[in-house]
Amino acid sequence: MNCRDVIMSEDYADFIVEFASNVDAFLETYKDKCPTPIGISYGTVFEPLERALPISLARHDYQSIPKLYGEVDTISVEATGALRLQNLPGLNLKGSGTIIGIIDDGIDPYHEAFRFSDGTTRILSAWDQTNQTLEPPLAQSYGSELTRETINLELTKENSELLDSLAKNSAHGTFVAGVAAGNNNEEKSFASPAPSADLVVVKLKPAKQYLRDYYLINESAAAYQENDILSAIIYMRAVAALQQRPVIICIALGCSQGPHNGSSVMGDFLNNAAGRNGIGVVVANGNEGNARHHYSGRITGESDTVEIRVAENQNGFIIELWGESPNIFSIGVISPSGEVVNRIPAKIGATFDYTFLFENTRLSVDYRVVERRSGSELIQIRLENPTAGIWKIVVYGDNILSGEYNMWLPITNFVGMDTYFLRPDPLITLTNPADASIPISVGGYNVVTGGIFIDSSRGFTTLNEVKPNFVAPAVQVYGPGIRNTYVSRSGTSAAAALTTGVVAQFMEWGIVKNNSNSMNTAEIKNYLVRGAIRSPNTTYPNQAEGADGIIVSS
Repeated sequence: MNCRDVIMSEDYADFIVEFASNVDAFLETYKDKCPTPIGISYGTVFEPLERALPISLARHDYQSIPKLYGEVDTISVEATGALRLQNLPGLNLKGSGTIIGIIDDGIDPYHEAFRFSDGTTRILSAWDQTNQTLEPPLAQSYGSELTRETINLELTKENSELLDSLAKNSAHGTFVAGVAAGNNNEEKSFASPAPSADLVVVKLKPAKQYLRDYYLINESAAAYQENDILSAIIYMRAVAALQQRPVIICIALGCSQGPHNGSSVMGDFLNNAAGRNGIGVVVANGNEGNARHHYSGRITGESDTVEIRVAENQNGFIIELWGESPNIFSIGVISPSGEVVNRIPAKIGATFDYTFLFENTRLSVDYRVVERRSGSELIQIRLENPTAGIWKIVVYGDNILSGEYNMWLPITNFVGMDTYFLRPDPLITLTNPADASIPISVGGYNVVTGGIFIDSSRGFTTLNEVKPNFVAPAVQVYGPGIRNTYVSRSGTSAAAALTTGVVAQFMEWGIVKNNSNSMNTAEIKNYLVRGAIRSPNTTYPNQAEGADGIIVSS
């Protein structure tokens, strides 16, 4: 089997490898594992599944197992001030000369929102990771790249398998792309911030089944692999470099894994991109603020008991406990029937497996006293086929200083709304990669009421860095749907999409019109926070609205 097929095959497991900026050495070291570089210091390698299983922290580094990311959504453009920038004499900013990059579930290329008046496409290029018909992009090893010429040719056909593949199951990506940069349509009462920007789209391939099984994700949830998203970012940057144009990358995906301090591989990758001139990075903050999926604990005596209500027919989930050095934590578990797993000692690299007699639930506990990238302690608790009811995690402390720790359940899309902590903390519910330092992290608010969108994830990070940076419209935002429709959706995906279009306007003013040729994410972020509207009765910064205000404005 050649490497192009290996990458797509369900019979091979993917692992992320970090190397010391020597691509040739990486390729040589892993030459028998289809090494695929991702940037200058990361790559993906592929192992036959029979050798890779079982996936666990006992056998694999935490950062090497690709995290799975889900979609973060379930009036608007006027509130951002974008229409004023479009119509202000002397500015007329509509994103001309910029590229907006959408990394998502695809796009509907037939939709009028993405076609010029003559019927040709506004999509500059697309990488369909799910389709092997055409050649992959340069420096990539799988999927098919569709150029503008290819898309225009396919649009003239009565039936196009290539475009049908790009459009299949693309409701989320179509909406995000359209809200950011769809054509203005007076008849449909729709407008976007950047209707003159070109679009570059990556349709992510679905996560492999072995990873879905490992993370115990329900069958109906869309899930995408970390390494595929990283490769998509590289593709966006390559297209922008070839075109010599600024690019704004929108990531409306998230997950609850990691220490929530920006130290993930994804966070590192996005910080690197966002710090460069001509690149904007916008990330949705997530919709976990009301999900009850975060617990903030503190050991003041011998132990702290954390209660989790588990729903009926829950196939399972992974809980992550993160604690800062020099604190050392360990756990015990009590099932709904009262069966007790006594305190499991915290040892470097320790793994514990147990099957509950009455519940028929399998428990796996992995300790990483010092997780490699963050330096924090990680306890990963995996409950497979848990009985419905109240499960208790008893947290013990050794070498306790502050005694503070955090626990997170998976995002709502992965675990549902009916499994939750009984004493949750709505703060520090921002998703990865919204915790990355340099990208613009956007929460959501309700244009009609002026209040925060109840599901919008809250900050700050565990290092107390202010996130989100601000909030934007996220409730019943109107935008393109599949099959040439227009729909309303709620979620911070919409807030990120609107902000992406506004960032394109700034890039047009700064780089395309030669007002600030070194413009980057940090500079635009500062412009936006300075122009945000602040409530006179609210203290800033705060965990709901971020640093500087409730509305992205201009």
